[in-house]
Amino acid sequence: MTKTKPTITKFRWHEKYLAIDWSIMMWAFVITSLDGGAKILNPSEEAGKPGIQAAISFGKIRGFVLREDSDTGYAEVMLLVKFESGELCLGLTKQVEEAQKWVIDANQLLQNVQMGKSNFD
Repeated sequence: MTKTKPTITKFRWHEKYLAIDWSIMMWAFVITSLDGGAKILNPSEEAGKPGIQAAISFGKIRGFVLREDSDTGYAEVMLLVKFESGELCLGLTKQVEEAQKWVIDANQLLQNVQMGKSNFD
């Protein structure tokens, strides 16, 4: 992912995944309860379905955190990873309460996958 920080328009909860919508595309980031893996999606020209731009395996994800972006003062949703950069910005939002809930749920999803559970309810 680039150093740009997209604006988050919506946080999504589903039975089998959590997702973040960006203002620039739909279904921008998805983490699944099936394997804990994450995908960064971009719009596909075929039938309006999103295509995978990047995939991150469960073993490479350390977790998620929420922090304040020093440039904008918005909440910044961060994905902590086990490779060189150490973290990726998933976007900026003014929806702090929803972002906090999403981060908690995403970390719970990862923990459940570690414990061999297939969902996060």
